[in-house]
Amino acid sequence: MNRTHPVCDIEFIHENSFVSRILRMHDDGAYGPLSFRWLDDQARLVFFRNWWGNRAIPDTRPNLSESLIKLGVASAAELASVGFGLSLSDQYWIKDVNEDIDWHSINYFEHPFSDEVGRLLMSPSIEMGQFAGSTAAPSNTTDGVLPKRWSIIDGEITMLKGATPILFQEPYNELIATHLYSLLLDSKRYVNYRLYNDGSEIISACPNMLNSHEEFIPALYLAFPDGRSSHKLMPEQVSTVCIDLGIDDMQTFVSQFIVCDYILANRDRHLRNFGIIRDVDSMQFRIGPLFDSGAALWNDVNTLVGGGKLDYSSRPFHRIPEQQLDVVSDWEWFDSTKLEGFDSYLFQTLVEGPLKGDQIRTEIIVRAVQARINTVISHRDK
Repeated sequence: MNRTHPVCDIEFIHENSFVSRILRMHDDGAYGPLSFRWLDDQARLVFFRNWWGNRAIPDTRPNLSESLIKLGVASAAELASVGFGLSLSDQYWIKDVNEDIDWHSINYFEHPFSDEVGRLLMSPSIEMGQFAGSTAAPSNTTDGVLPKRWSIIDGEITMLKGATPILFQEPYNELIATHLYSLLLDSKRYVNYRLYNDGSEIISACPNMLNSHEEFIPALYLAFPDGRSSHKLMPEQVSTVCIDLGIDDMQTFVSQFIVCDYILANRDRHLRNFGIIRDVDSMQFRIGPLFDSGAALWNDVNTLVGGGKLDYSSRPFHRIPEQQLDVVSDWEWFDSTKLEGFDSYLFQTLVEGPLKGDQIRTEIIVRAVQARINTVISHRDK
């Protein structure tokens, strides 16, 4: 099911969340994942298995095994299917073919939910015995390596996300990225992150970018409908598909995130970290806002020495950041004068936050970012 729309009848094995067969397509899969429209029957089944599996928490999530043991669940795949497989990243769910139940009565967009499961998934070391409550929760279908959970804060559905235990810098990077975007981009182009005190640590918080009629479609499925990136990606592949879907400004959006990611030295703009949003009722599309910019500003490097060039690998179009900058096709939106004072904001946020007074490291980062801004200006002017 996709919200209130039947997608297909499947043979489903709950124990390992495995789709063994697609028995029948409804409306030729029109309400299914976007890739359905480009794949034949056999390819749809292979895709469906991988796509459904990717809705589960990845095995690389820290302390996942410990969390699953406390929840009494055998695998992340099994956990993802609990509670009809509902998510806050799309509107898909599963039910028995003879089960009389309505999406409006069970979804997480319209009903409050407990974040006890999310807390345990995010911090399995919290004091508690074997979990005795319901394991149905929207946090069961969150992707990405960093610990995260959905919660309701002041009446708003909110994504809470932790950090890697090196510098605990990611939440502050999200805050810095939000500030950079606010200087250069329209507010519809990015998710607004803030810091949140979870009691034991500072994490990031942001509102859900979807409403109860929408799903997020990663760029992976725009460029590679079967979900397998088999060759080098160029921006035109994504923008051409978007034009066919009625989105005519993807090329500008790509230029915007390439430039911003370059300034921030973001090394993780992979094909699931940007995309489009579809209204599952009207079938209208729009560009999804920028999110997940925490893997930046050399947060993975323990020691920074000297003030020279700090190498990293960029994504998704070129591994060499300057070569990725070369594919920017639209510069009209970029006004470098709006970045005046960004260096001061960057310094204060880092030195008062995760770097805890380490002025030497902070100054290295600020100088490097300023040099990157100058490189961006040179690319624009050449």
